[in-house]
Amino acid sequence: MITRTDHEQIAANMDTYWKWEWFKGKNYTPSAMHAGSAAISCKYYGQLISGANCKSVLDCSCGLGRKTVLLAEDGLDVWGSDISSLAIEKAAELADQCGQEVKFVLSAWQDLSRNIPRSFDCLINDALAWVDTRRELQDAIGEYYKMLNPGGVVIFQGAHEFSDPDKRAETVAEIIASSRRSTPRESLNGKFSRDGVQMTQLTLTDWLSDAIVHTYLYVIEQDGQLMLETATLAELCRWSWEDFVAEFLAAGFREIHSHELTVEGKTRIYNMALK
Repeated sequence: MITRTDHEQIAANMDTYWKWEWFKGKNYTPSAMHAGSAAISCKYYGQLISGANCKSVLDCSCGLGRKTVLLAEDGLDVWGSDISSLAIEKAAELADQCGQEVKFVLSAWQDLSRNIPRSFDCLINDALAWVDTRRELQDAIGEYYKMLNPGGVVIFQGAHEFSDPDKRAETVAEIIASSRRSTPRESLNGKFSRDGVQMTQLTLTDWLSDAIVHTYLYVIEQDGQLMLETATLAELCRWSWEDFVAEFLAAGFREIHSHELTVEGKTRIYNMALK
């Protein structure tokens, strides 16, 4: 069972991560909104949302709000939620800078129906595959069902129906091995300065049998003092397509399928569950 203490620890970790992402600043300004990974992701989401004839969207892993604001610019009725209070605060600030009226709510996935007083045609989540336990996966999917209007959809990434179940272990092993080949164990990500504060970011990467774990080290210099803050993010490869199918159907969803989309010459696969 996921406890309140677990949620508080996750939230504190994400507060640290998002604080320094916002501090770096380059990706979180109105002028930078239409470039980079968030803008590309929204083109994929936009195809699926339009194809499902959805008008209202909950981005329940909104972070600092880039995807949320971009979807609002496309004319959708969009809300955002996140477990990080700092992310929610900065996302609202970004929406205001971009002239978009977007409601942001502090909530863990397992508490959505208690914290958000409405339902939506579509829910998007770009981190569902990274949940740690089956109970957490079940609780999250159960809440997604409650948050959707009849006929609503959940869009997420992870293992998909084009995966070969007999080669699941090999596929995960290759994902881990590919990351090992392309990612250094230790890296210096740069030095950043703002308002008399200088931050140097380093990343340590570890590889487990079913996860890639990034530990971010933030060395902060301010008023002649040196401080260290850390945040850890794990990219899990734990859940198979069969796991997703079983848990979405158990929660009451009618069907779940995968969609292969191409944007600007790049192909991605997204999963869509229908209520």
